[in-house]
Amino acid sequence: MQRLELDADLKKKVRGVQRKYREIENYIIEETEFVPNPFSPSLNYWHLHLPWGKEYIYSYKTPNRFRRKVMQLLIDRVHYLIQEKSKNETSYQVYAIVYLPDLFHSQLVVVPDKSWFDNYFERQLPEQTWVPLSDERDLANEWQLHIPDTLSVLGMKERTIEDGESFVSDIWFLGEVGDET
Repeated sequence: MQRLELDADLKKKVRGVQRKYREIENYIIEETEFVPNPFSPSLNYWHLHLPWGKEYIYSYKTPNRFRRKVMQLLIDRVHYLIQEKSKNETSYQVYAIVYLPDLFHSQLVVVPDKSWFDNYFERQLPEQTWVPLSDERDLANEWQLHIPDTLSVLGMKERTIEDGESFVSDIWFLGEVGDET
C-alpha cells in the first residue's frame, strides 16, 4: 500500500524537547542559585553559556516554543539574581544576552559595576559593527515573552565578517544594562 504525504513541508516532531529543556533549566537554576562573583581571576566578569549542542539549537526541527522558553528562563534568572543581590553586591550589573537567530551564543552575565559598559556598545570595526535596533522592535511582543518592568532592554543589530562571509544578528541585552538602568 502506498502512503500519501499530504503535507511534506510540516516539521516532524523533535523527540526529547521537554527533557532537554528540563536539563537546561536545572543546570541554569543550579548555577544561579546565588549571585555569582564577577571577580573571576582571568576575566573580571562571570558568564554562563547555555549548556547545549550547537546542532540541537540550529536544527530547523527545534520548535520555537522551546527557544521561547529558554529566552524566558534567562529573563527570569536575571530578575531573580537582581532581587537576590546583597548590600555588598549592589554595584554588580546582572543581565542576559540573547542572540537571534543564533540563540546558541546567548548567556547570563554578571559584571562588577556600571563602568564595565563604558564604550562597550561602541563596535565600529571593519569586522564587527553594532547599530541600535529601531525603537519599534519589541522582543517581548515578537516572542511573546514577559519582561519585568524593572529590567532594561537594549537591542543591537550586529554585522560581522568572518573568513570573507558576512553575518547579521540581533543582540538583545536584558537586565541592568549600563546607563539604561
